[in-house]
Amino acid sequence: MQTAPSATSAFRRAQMAIDARPPGRLAALALSALLSACAAPVPATDSAPPTDAVCVQGGRLPVGQTCQVRVEAARRETPLPLALAAGDRYRIDVPGGQQWNDWHRLPVDPLAGDDGKDSLPMKLGATFKRMPDEPYMTLGVALRTDGTCRSVRVGTQGQVLALQGAGKVALFANDIPLLNWNNSGSVWVTVQRLPAE
Repeated sequence: MQTAPSATSAFRRAQMAIDARPPGRLAALALSALLSACAAPVPATDSAPPTDAVCVQGGRLPVGQTCQVRVEAARRETPLPLALAAGDRYRIDVPGGQQWNDWHRLPVDPLAGDDGKDSLPMKLGATFKRMPDEPYMTLGVALRTDGTCRSVRVGTQGQVLALQGAGKVALFANDIPLLNWNNSGSVWVTVQRLPAE
């Protein structure tokens, strides 16, 4: 007659399996366990758009008018859905009081971001951010024209974009590109078409 294994023998088998692993795998397991213990995200607030005018896919925004676009922190980028043309000028702003999250971090304002100085992994990864010199989780704008891409931060004064040629505009949370999946929350961004210069 066979008896059920005791908890002690099950523990001993698990201990022997861990002892048999190469040191690098054991360190990876320990790091994984440590990081997963910290992975309980603080939910960011998602809200309705500040106005009723949501940017329409392929629409042409009249000069002086505004619309809203929702930027999700977990997406690599959110394309500006408007029809754009050479010579167009737009102002990008973030209405106050909005926040989003980078993994296990506290919610942050997309204009201020998170410097990550209290986190060793964030300090080590800082040079791999889309905008290495800007804080994590600040709102960025990628402007692609004539085969080039330029990324700029949207600051407290907003950001004015002038399209020199045909191109595309995308909005994003400044993070390491392969790690957007661990972000959460979204912010509403105001887009205003300005008169040509």
